Amino acid sequence: MIYRWRLALIATLMLSFGQQGGHARAAGPVEPPTSAESEFASMEEARAVQKQLRSLSDNVAPALVKLTEGRRDIDERFQLQGSGVVIHPSGLILTHGHHGHPQGTVFKATFSNGQVVDAVIDSVISGRGRDFSLLKIRKAGQYPAVPLRQEKPPSAGERCFHFGYPSALNVVTKLSTPALRLGRIAGAGQFSSYANCLIVSGDSGGPLFDFDGRLIGILDESIGPQLRHPGAWANVSRILDGTTFLTNYDNQEVVRLGFTNAKREAVDTRRDLANKLCSEVLGPARRATVEVLLDGQSIILGTIVDTHGHVLTKRSEIMTHRGILFGKLTCRLSDGDQVNARAVGDSREDDVALLQLSKRGLTSAPFSRPAEPLRGVIVMVPIPGKDASETGVVSLDGAFKIESRKGRLTVPVDGRKGGVTIASAVRQRDVADLVKLMRGSISEGDVITHIEGEAIPDPAAYVRQSKNDAFVAGDFVQLSIRRNRATSQVIFPIESDNPGDSITSPSYVDVSMRLTGLPAVIIHDAIVGRRQCGGPIVDLEGNVVGVNIARFHRCSTFAIPHQRIKQLVQRLLSKPQL
Repeated sequence: MIYRWRLALIATLMLSFGQQGGHARAAGPVEPPTSAESEFASMEEARAVQKQLRSLSDNVAPALVKLTEGRRDIDERFQLQGSGVVIHPSGLILTHGHHGHPQGTVFKATFSNGQVVDAVIDSVISGRGRDFSLLKIRKAGQYPAVPLRQEKPPSAGERCFHFGYPSALNVVTKLSTPALRLGRIAGAGQFSSYANCLIVSGDSGGPLFDFDGRLIGILDESIGPQLRHPGAWANVSRILDGTTFLTNYDNQEVVRLGFTNAKREAVDTRRDLANKLCSEVLGPARRATVEVLLDGQSIILGTIVDTHGHVLTKRSEIMTHRGILFGKLTCRLSDGDQVNARAVGDSREDDVALLQLSKRGLTSAPFSRPAEPLRGVIVMVPIPGKDASETGVVSLDGAFKIESRKGRLTVPVDGRKGGVTIASAVRQRDVADLVKLMRGSISEGDVITHIEGEAIPDPAAYVRQSKNDAFVAGDFVQLSIRRNRATSQVIFPIESDNPGDSITSPSYVDVSMRLTGLPAVIIHDAIVGRRQCGGPIVDLEGNVVGVNIARFHRCSTFAIPHQRIKQLVQRLLSKPQL
C-alpha cells in the first residue's frame, strides 16, 4: 500500500509538472541512419546530430546530481553512491536502489553548478532484479528538473544519450559535472530500455534521454562486462505506473533480444563511421597518423606535428621511466612506407615522446581549432588499416588534470652473497601477471645488478630504487640481470602502489598501462585500444583537437588537447636532443 501511495503521489506531481520539466523542448529527433555499415549516413547528418546533442545536453545537465555519503572522515572522491536526476522542481530525485542505504539516510547531492544540498532517501523500492530510490532535497526551493517520457518507450535504433558520474574517473579527477555518452536504443524490454551508451560503476541511477530531451529511464545494470554488452535503464513510464518492480525479473529477456547467450556474448556496440563518408574531412589527419614500431613490431600510433618529420607519441610504450628506449625505432607511414626514427625529446609528465623521422615534407596534423572542444562535440579516430573510423563524443567541457597513481617495483628478491637475487615468489600469480608484460626474461636465482643504470649491491639499495616517489603505475624500468655470468637487460612494469588497484587487474577493455599522472586532458568516449593511443582525434570539420594518450576504462579515453600539444612540441624542440 505504501508503495502504491508513493507512486500515486509521484504520478500526481508528474501530471502537474507535465512535459515541461523546467526546460524548453528541442527540435524533433534526427532520424536513424539508413546505412547499416556506418553510424552516420553522411557528414551532414553527423553535424545535425552534434548540434542537437549539444543543445539537449546543455538543457538537461543542470538537473543531474552526484550522490555521495557526505562523510568528513573519507575523501569525497571515494564516497560516490551513484548518479541521480531531479524529476520535479520541488526537489524530487530519482536514482537507483542498490546503494545499500535505508529510508531516512541523508546523501549529499551536488549539482553541476557546484551547489551542494542534503537529500534524504524517501523510498527504496526493490523487486527481483530491479530497484530504484526516491530522494527529496531538504531545502525548499525550485530546482532544475527534466521532462519525462511517459508514453511508449523508444524503439531499437533511436538515438539516445546518457549522463553519469563514473566512479573511477571521479577518483582520478574529481568530477564537478556529469560525463556524457552518446548511443542508440539496442532493444526494448518489458520494463527496461537497453542502450549501447558506454557505462561503468558510478553511472548507476544516471539518466537516459531521448532526442527530445525527455527522461527515458535510469540506469539499473549492465547485462555483462564486455564493451558490446548494453546497459539496462528502468523505464520511468513503468516506474510511474507501478508495475516495474512488482513483477518477476525475466533473466531470459536479454537472450531473446539477441544481446547475450550462455557464453555471455552480445551485439557489437562499436560506432564506426565509414571512411568513404568522411574521406575529404579526415584525409589530412589520416595521412598524419603513423604506426610506431619497436624492433619491427607495431607498438603504438604517432601523430606528425610538422612538415619536418616530427612525430608525437606515447612515451611509456617505447621508453622506460628514465628514458631508455625499449628497442630500435621505425615508423610506418599512411602509404605503407617504413622509415627510420629516433627519439629527440620527451616529457615524463605528459607521457609523450617526440620522434624525428628520416623523411621530411610529410603531411602535418591540421591543428587549427582555437579552443578545446566542448561537451557533445562528435569526434573521429582514424585507425590505420581499417576502412572505418571510430566515433564518439567529448564527455566533459574543458581540460582536466588526472591525478597520478603512484607505483613501485615489485620483483620479489632475496639478499644473498653477490647481490640481490630474484626469489621463488616470481612464480606466484600476481608477479607472474606482471612478468607477462615485460620485455626480456627473468628466472629464480637471477641477480639484479642495476635498476635504470643505478647499481644495486644489496637489498637496501633495491628497496630505495624500487620505491621511487616519481614512479607512476604503468611506466617501465630497465633491470640489468646477471645469469650464469651473462648479463642481459629486462624491461619490467611498475606496479600500482595500491594493492587493490593492480595494473594487471582483470579488464574487459584494452586499457593503457600508464593511464594517470597527466596534467591536462580532454575526455571522450570513442573506443580506442591501448595500441591505438598516440594518434589524433578529429572533429567533424577535420580539425585535430587532440592526441589520444590513454584508454582509461570502458567509457573514457584521455587525449592531450591540441593547444598543449603545440606547447609541448615547442618546448621539446627547444631542449637539447636526446
